[in-house]
Amino acid sequence: MIKALILDDEINCIDTLSIILDRKFGDEIKVVAKCTSIQQAIDCMDLYNPQVVFLDVEMPNGTGFDFLLNVKKHNFHVVFITAHESYALKAIKFNAIDYILKPINLNELEVAVSKIMQKIKEDVIINVPEIGNLLDNLKTLKSDSRKVALIGNKQTIFVEIKEIIRFEFDETSTAIYLTGNRVHHSPKSLKDFEEMLYEYNFLRVNVSSIINLSHVKAYINGGGGFAIMSDDSKIEISRRRKNEFLTKTANI
Repeated sequence: MIKALILDDEINCIDTLSIILDRKFGDEIKVVAKCTSIQQAIDCMDLYNPQVVFLDVEMPNGTGFDFLLNVKKHNFHVVFITAHESYALKAIKFNAIDYILKPINLNELEVAVSKIMQKIKEDVIINVPEIGNLLDNLKTLKSDSRKVALIGNKQTIFVEIKEIIRFEFDETSTAIYLTGNRVHHSPKSLKDFEEMLYEYNFLRVNVSSIINLSHVKAYINGGGGFAIMSDDSKIEISRRRKNEFLTKTANI
């Protein structure tokens, strides 16, 4: 039986989540602690040693990140509970940590819980690197020195945003070209990366390519044109993306 702890300042949210977990996963997950404060949750960690923590991001007397900073051991999996407008949502996505949005959506919850259960059954390493990287990223919310988790078929790597040159989608995966002649392959779609990195000077310039505008060395005119990247690759710019490309590169 997987032991779970819920930390949320809203009692009704705790009760709702607890009821859903009991109805859907009652044979495999048991909620051993329901906490409304960070200190209460820290005390319960030592007492119950849960394997998964459902963690509210924003609370009146602190945040879920304060809990992570103060708990003694990160020997548990985390599922964040957050709102669409949360300042931390992008940071959570950057680090490939599971989350569900308020109000709780049953399908999202089932997906998140199923992933956690599978990790525990397969004895997958607790997401300590992801949590550590998340806490570092929160200190540099707008910096291109932030690190992003790039999920791969065999491993997840953490790189600074400025190390990413471009993304290229082929039939089965996304190839991520990095500085130092490195290439990483991810099962995630271009759309996932486009949404994640748009505000960091990344632009989808055609159906299969996203480029880091900070790595553009030159532009060749004609039709939509071509961008010459820092790795000497030549990337076609679609006609409908040309104006946005020229505007953004002019402002870098």
